[in-house]
Amino acid sequence: ELISKDKIEQWILPHLSKGKRGFSTRYDLVKIIQLIVKRLKTGCQWRELSLK
Repeated sequence: ELISKDKIEQWILPHLSKGKRGFSTRYDLVKIIQLIVKRLKTGCQWRELSLK
């Protein structure tokens, strides 16, 4: 885990807007942000990342 859940909730999530229309994601936004950071840091392929 590159960034802790607490840091993401404190520093990143407050700056993200929540859509008023459309669908809501069924995945945890913290987990999505952690996977994006991991992808950027390691350069692995998107399909190698797992949301589960």
